Amino acid sequence: MSIALGDFDGDNHTDLIVPNYLDKKVYVFLGYGNGSFSMPVVTETVTDAFATAVGDFNGDSRADIAVVSTWNASVSILLGQGDGTFQSTMVFPVVSYPSSIFVKDLNNDQRLDLLVSNFGANTVSVLLGYGDGTFAPQTIFATGIGPYTVVSADFNHDNYFDFAVTNYFGNTVSVHLGFGNGSFRTRNSYPTKAEPSALAVDDLNNDQHMDLISGNCGNGSISVLMGNGNGTFRPAHHYMIGDCVNTVAIGDFDGDSNPDVFISGTESDTFRILFGDGTGTLVESLFFDTTYGSTAVVLNDFNGDGRLDIALAHMQSGVNVFLNKC
Repeated sequence: MSIALGDFDGDNHTDLIVPNYLDKKVYVFLGYGNGSFSMPVVTETVTDAFATAVGDFNGDSRADIAVVSTWNASVSILLGQGDGTFQSTMVFPVVSYPSSIFVKDLNNDQRLDLLVSNFGANTVSVLLGYGDGTFAPQTIFATGIGPYTVVSADFNHDNYFDFAVTNYFGNTVSVHLGFGNGSFRTRNSYPTKAEPSALAVDDLNNDQHMDLISGNCGNGSISVLMGNGNGTFRPAHHYMIGDCVNTVAIGDFDGDSNPDVFISGTESDTFRILFGDGTGTLVESLFFDTTYGSTAVVLNDFNGDGRLDIALAHMQSGVNVFLNKC
């Protein structure tokens, strides 16, 4: 399962969307603004729903959903109606075994576009949005072997969005710099530890350059790649964790204005917070019990107290929300 957030019913409270590929359903948890959520509401049936992202794809100021279907090699678009329900699904093909999705305006036309990592084809698909909820046929860009998680940011300060992707079987992160028209340069690859799956992007050392963290499943570690601001990255610094790390997120959990790192995995019944010191170094960690290993995470202030909270998707138990008490 994956998880994403948005305001789907227009009440200014954050809601959660969770597709479950086991039962082929997409669930919406409507937020009450106090850290609690409604019972899940089934919005749509999407075969092999694996990953999801949220954006306004048709310009009506309502949150829509994009859902990746792994076995069907497609992206399903569910247009929000503003009341927590969605219109019938529109389907757009991608390539073999898509595993993640990211939303950005990749060609500077003020319309949201899609990046989809195709795990089985060693490519990333770019689908440019028309602004009416539909998308152009995919353009394909070669990655390393086994692209698993794709993210997007401006890595070289040219005001064009670039993308980075973990290559699970290649043990690398590839970075592709954007031209601002929806196309991208040939990749530069940076070694990680074994089997990188998760990927997160943020400025970890407050130098105004975007950095990357990969979660590595093969040897239970994370790799931190500090950005130089010109689209290149320094050699990775590795932190040994001990368990498969397939979920990574970055946020300020202790209110010191320095980014911290959330990590977890399906093989552990805990998650860990590694606190940043503002230089890119992670200095200490705290463990928290989850009962079940997590498959995905989103960070947000779910109860309006100004603190960053955590919502975890679990294969066994749906969603768990952890409210920040720091």
